[in-house]
Amino acid sequence: MRSTLALLLLLGAAYFPIHSGSSRAAEDNPSSKESANRTDLDKIQGAWTLSSVELDGRVLPGPLGKEEIVLAKEGKVLFKTPTAERSGTFVLGDDKNPKTMDLTLSKGKEKVVWSVLYEIEEDTMKWGFSSDWGKGSRPKSFKDGKLIVVHLKRQRS
Repeated sequence: MRSTLALLLLLGAAYFPIHSGSSRAAEDNPSSKESANRTDLDKIQGAWTLSSVELDGRVLPGPLGKEEIVLAKEGKVLFKTPTAERSGTFVLGDDKNPKTMDLTLSKGKEKVVWSVLYEIEEDTMKWGFSSDWGKGSRPKSFKDGKLIVVHLKRQRS
């Protein structure tokens, strides 16, 4: 179970070699008072902490809160744990219903794209993707079976 959670935290880091570093891809989002006038790209940028993970409807046990995902307006993403980092890019499909995100991680010339559904509230976000570790097609909804759902909470300074 612990290795499953680690795989989820880095969305494929077990497949890709991990490098260390300390760069930060984005600053936290502005105040929530401006939320109504901001696009999803504006709302999504900032640092997020993993709050829970579900696999096919079951909440996975594990140490949470030390993992960080940083999303930048420029389409950059940084996955961080206390011991490793993985960077990549993301593209939003916020005009779709449900909303989509494509997360891309690279290994040399090879790229893997994770097809994710997302929902964002003021300080919470959830991602849903195929429980075959992102190798399958994008789920149609958060109610699909065989789904990994990652719940994130915005970090505040």
